[in-house]
Amino acid sequence: MPEIILFILVAIFVFLLVSDLLRKAKMDKLIYGPTGAVRGNPRICPAFPPIVGNFDHIPNAANLVEELSYYDGGVFDKGEMYGIIVAAESIDRNFDKIPNAAKIIERWSNDKYKCVYVTDIINHYFDKIPNASKIIERLMNRKYSIYTPYKVPDVIKEHFDKIPNADKIIEMLAEDKNEYVRIGVVGVINQHFDKIPNAAKILEKLAQDEYSGVRNEAIRIIKEKRNYPAQIYRNKFSESFINKISMESKSGEMQMLRDLISGEIDESKSRQISDLAERILSEYRSENKIALCRMLLENFYKFPKANEIIEKLMKDPDDVFRESVADAVSKYSENIINIQTSQKILEMFANDKYDGVRWDAVQMAAKNIDRIPNAKAIIKKLKDDSSKTVRDYVKNIWWGPMH
Repeated sequence: MPEIILFILVAIFVFLLVSDLLRKAKMDKLIYGPTGAVRGNPRICPAFPPIVGNFDHIPNAANLVEELSYYDGGVFDKGEMYGIIVAAESIDRNFDKIPNAAKIIERWSNDKYKCVYVTDIINHYFDKIPNASKIIERLMNRKYSIYTPYKVPDVIKEHFDKIPNADKIIEMLAEDKNEYVRIGVVGVINQHFDKIPNAAKILEKLAQDEYSGVRNEAIRIIKEKRNYPAQIYRNKFSESFINKISMESKSGEMQMLRDLISGEIDESKSRQISDLAERILSEYRSENKIALCRMLLENFYKFPKANEIIEKLMKDPDDVFRESVADAVSKYSENIINIQTSQKILEMFANDKYDGVRWDAVQMAAKNIDRIPNAKAIIKKLKDDSSKTVRDYVKNIWWGPMH
């Protein structure tokens, strides 16, 4: 009797194992293609996965997308989200050809992981998705999602009049901890100023935001409203506040630095550049340091000891700041011609304690896979990273250049 029970249990296990393997093979073929050659983000990869790029040529494609919308990697790759990314891109491109597209979006919006993929689709097909406005309200509430709702303002901007309490939602999002959400709020207020009772107050508050991107955009909109031809907005803002922002200008050091690197560099200019860079590095304001980093990378060999400046920036205790630096370096990495410098910086990113920086290391390595000698080794190392986000990025987006 015990042997029979054991046999039945083993048989069930084998059946589930084989079923999961077959399902995984089916999903992999759908996502990556028959040879596994298509392994790129469907938004940026030149070769789209078949279900995205060849939807009309795949039999039963709509049902396959729906099946893919449930896929989470199965037993062997639990938490795999690349299938969801591919399904989302396919829905966004073929919404009207997928009968249950709206239901898929509704279901994803209730999943704290998958909900991040619905905002673009809702923005494009708002009128075809029942409860679209309720979904948007739910997405902005962080207790339902582990992700930042940074694209929610874009949807509100496009469909303001169709979303009940849109003005109240914007007031809440103006307090959001993510700067990209707050920048989005400025854009909504600019377009729908007259429909938001506290628009002027919200803009004044955002014009004093700690993040320069938010601050500068809010100030720009306030100045535009104040100078509106009919002057209908002139009395919306307090005079004391207008006087205050009119006195503000860009950092003098940054402008001097821009002027210095715009021409030929001699020994005298080189010393001045070095002194200004040191002064900016000692500042508290992180936005100037990020601006310095971008300027340095655009003009790498006009900066004395450029690699040392990057090293100093990467010693900042703020994880998000270091991630911003790493992101900038990754984007401009082709400007760092010296191979040894590139290797050293890449190694530094790969060993950073913050997974966001290590994520950028993968991006930089993949971008320079044939140029930086240690790029492949870095990717192989980060394939087993402690962070699932980094592991998934290696596996799902940048594993292609390795083969």
